[in-house]
Amino acid sequence: MTLETLVEKTKDRYPERLFGPPIGTESNRDIHAFIKTLDSMLPGIRLKERLFRLPVISHQSIIDFLGTNGMKICRLRPRLITPLLGYLSSRILAAFRGSEVCWITLTESLIDPGGLNLSQDILPTFSLPNSFLFVTELSIRDVSIDDFELRHIHHLPRLATLLLDNTSISNEA
Repeated sequence: MTLETLVEKTKDRYPERLFGPPIGTESNRDIHAFIKTLDSMLPGIRLKERLFRLPVISHQSIIDFLGTNGMKICRLRPRLITPLLGYLSSRILAAFRGSEVCWITLTESLIDPGGLNLSQDILPTFSLPNSFLFVTELSIRDVSIDDFELRHIHHLPRLATLLLDNTSISNEA
């Protein structure tokens, strides 16, 4: 069996694994369905209402909003939701795999006030097949990340700008 035959069989059986979840175009109908999906993935924070208040509704504006203005549940008091950190978890980020977003800011989503390194959960999403083919800029500023974690983003075909200020990445990486 050739590799092409195997890919064709896999594509028919497991399309989400190869291409990510279908998110549709940025047409009015498709973007509303995508927002509804995201809202069901993050219940209880009224995400749909917050996203519909954005001046421009696109995949890019949604990922910008989630990356910088999202919410996370406070670990000490689970009922308290704090608007301090972005909410681009690996599950949410995977929903954008097939989109045409050009830049992603992961700083707020990777920093954890408890000192945990969340990059081990989030960055592998970039290694999934056919993911983030249009990303030209990626920001992981102020995050404790090591050289080895860059393996997840080295293959992004259009990545031109990688912002690594105040990280522990060495010059060799």
